[in-house]
Amino acid sequence: MTVLDIRSDTLQRLQQRAIAGNCSVDDLLNQLLDGSAGIFAFPYANILKHTTDIIALFDLEYRYLYANPYIMKLTGFPSDEMIGKTSRELGMPEHQVVYWEDIQKEVIETQQERVITFDFPSKNGQEFYESRITPILNADGQTLYVLGITRDITERRRAEEQLQRSEANLRAVLNSTWHSFTLIDRDYRIIDADEKGKKTAEAIFGKLMRVGDSIYDFVPARDIDTFNENFSSALHGKIITVERLFKDLQGRELYYEVTYYPVVDVTGETIGVCMSYQNITERKQIMAALSQSEARLRSLLEMQTAFVVRSDLNGIRTYANPAFANRYQWHTDDLVGHPMLSTVIPIDHQKAFEAVQACLAEPGKPIQVVLRKTTPDESMFWTLWEFVAVVGSDKTVNEIQCIGFDITEQTEAEQLRIEQERLRASLKKEREFNVLTQKVVSALAHDVRIPLAVIASSKNMLDRYFERLDEGNRREKLATIGKQLHYVIEMLDDVVMTVKGSLNHQVFKPTAINLATLCQISVQEIQQTSGDKHQMRFVTDHLIQTVLVDETLVNRMLLNLLSNAVKFSPEASEIRLELSRREDWIVLRVVDHGMGIAEANLPHIFEAFYRTNSAQFIRGTGLGLNIVKDCVERHHGVIMVVSKVGQGTTFTIELPLQHVR
Repeated sequence: MTVLDIRSDTLQRLQQRAIAGNCSVDDLLNQLLDGSAGIFAFPYANILKHTTDIIALFDLEYRYLYANPYIMKLTGFPSDEMIGKTSRELGMPEHQVVYWEDIQKEVIETQQERVITFDFPSKNGQEFYESRITPILNADGQTLYVLGITRDITERRRAEEQLQRSEANLRAVLNSTWHSFTLIDRDYRIIDADEKGKKTAEAIFGKLMRVGDSIYDFVPARDIDTFNENFSSALHGKIITVERLFKDLQGRELYYEVTYYPVVDVTGETIGVCMSYQNITERKQIMAALSQSEARLRSLLEMQTAFVVRSDLNGIRTYANPAFANRYQWHTDDLVGHPMLSTVIPIDHQKAFEAVQACLAEPGKPIQVVLRKTTPDESMFWTLWEFVAVVGSDKTVNEIQCIGFDITEQTEAEQLRIEQERLRASLKKEREFNVLTQKVVSALAHDVRIPLAVIASSKNMLDRYFERLDEGNRREKLATIGKQLHYVIEMLDDVVMTVKGSLNHQVFKPTAINLATLCQISVQEIQQTSGDKHQMRFVTDHLIQTVLVDETLVNRMLLNLLSNAVKFSPEASEIRLELSRREDWIVLRVVDHGMGIAEANLPHIFEAFYRTNSAQFIRGTGLGLNIVKDCVERHHGVIMVVSKVGQGTTFTIELPLQHVR
């Protein structure tokens, strides 16, 4: 290096220091680089050139006085190109320049060492570094230089992060197991405990478990001697498992399986004990219940009330207990070695075969089946069996075990009970039918008087004054008679349909009909018979044409709803039948502007014979809406009503849409 390679301002400072040191600039630079420059000398220059740490020396104006070759890995600049320049002059990013100059300034002013860590992007991903920034002082305690030693700690950082992740994963695994853990040192102090362990301690002892607590705070007095013995055994390398019964704060008995494990460090020294707890209360309860069940089963078998039969996979009996043989006068020799189906009536052979196939498909799972069996005297009895496919030591099914009970008495009693229930239901239905018949006859006798009286009156007028009446009056009387006859016939149809229960027993027969045409005809019929003084209208969106419905039932729905609308609406008011489609539903709507229905009556209007107080003076049997509801339900549809007193009523029927194929 010569003076021609140094900037003028740097050269000027070097010349001043060379004069003070009584040497040339070249000598001064050589002293710096060769390690003979006094306080900032580097006697191990060769080591510094080859170390993987980044070493740099700065003057008080943040210029590089020395940098070892490894600095190129971090900055991208060769070390010899950095001498005499600041980071800003080297073109480093401004935010980095400001950051490092602030740190160097603090070190110069405080004369205190700073250790910082930072990350740095590279082609291998994010790298991490640790820098130690140290002031270099002269004999008078003045700061001459700043020394920076930077070490790549990427591997260490990643190892730490991996260790943290591993620890977090391990703790997560421990927290998700059935066990809870508590770590205890040799002085019986708690080192750590998982969340389940802490909650267990709090539930039983009513206090929190904290690091540093004595484990004796969580050992019942009655268990201290046993605990000390087990703890000591674990410290000597043994693994001890015991069961302990505790009572929680609510007095509930809780069983725990406690295991003591020695905790060994990397040197092989036992530094403490890990206590693992598992709540086995449910298991103990199940085992107790199983024990009771086994005891009952053993008692049952000893009393010989159960049948036990086994067979090979070909259906041949290999065993039959005396209870099975003696109860029905069979000899064991007639059973063992013979087909299982020999004692089953032929009609149940298929059921037995299917039960065997089911248990072979799921070995160990009991399959229940009821079979009718015969005795040598050909009497028949009922048995309930559980078939189980038994797996041998070679893990293959080698036989079918069957445990059965005689349920003849229970079955016959159940059949008798069913028959009695059927008879009671039949009698109840007959009584209800008689009550219904009496009620219908009574209602009919009451309601038919008025139309018959009107007919009789009109007939009497025609008989007595026929010659005096003009053509218009005669026709009027005849029309009155016809209308009243129509009303009586309609009333009789409703009554007959109700009494005979034809709706409940009629076969639902959907056929392809043009529903729009049927609606139009229904409106015309009502207009001609009873609605001539009302504005009868039919409205459709034309989205419903030919569909599958029961024509008879739909016709009855429409006629009942339309005739009701006429009865309860003032003359000249509009009555409208609407037909439309909503998704896959047929929508029929009858709208009137009549007297309406009180809110309290709405829940009852579809009940048979129900009539509101306001309808007492209007002819009817109270059966029409009940019949409509039955017709709708036959179609698996729904009927809804919205009504306000004095404003009118809207009945809406929705039927599933079935297209004609």
